[in-house]
Amino acid sequence: MIDERTENILKLIRFHAKAQNTIVFLCYATIALGVIVYVFYSLFYSENKKLVSKLRDKLSMQVSEKVLMNPTITYQHGDNKIYHIQANKAVHKDDTAITMYDVKMQSQAGEVQSGKLEIKESGDYLLFTDKPVLLINEIKENTNEQ
Repeated sequence: MIDERTENILKLIRFHAKAQNTIVFLCYATIALGVIVYVFYSLFYSENKKLVSKLRDKLSMQVSEKVLMNPTITYQHGDNKIYHIQANKAVHKDDTAITMYDVKMQSQAGEVQSGKLEIKESGDYLLFTDKPVLLINEIKENTNEQ
């Protein structure tokens, strides 16, 4: 036979075991309920989907550009025409076009100063804008008298 004190201790141990099992069950039930609520809100509320789709649209619309400070370009056109181009700033978004600011270009023929130079179609077109100034060197005429 078990004495009364031992029986009370065993009852207390059983009670604590039941309480522990109940608490563990409540914890798992709370976690499961939280997961169900999360899935419900993520699937059935379209605002979240709209926010994510708007973010994707914004990211796809962004275009990065490279900015160069004090760039220098040596540009050869034809066989013997070499142009030295200096600027304070250059910006380009792709390889086919470059925009340069506060530009100074020197060559054998003369000098061009401009607020802006756009180099387009991989260097086929040089467009000087924003008050360009052209200084032409002395032109030596080649006169062959016969």
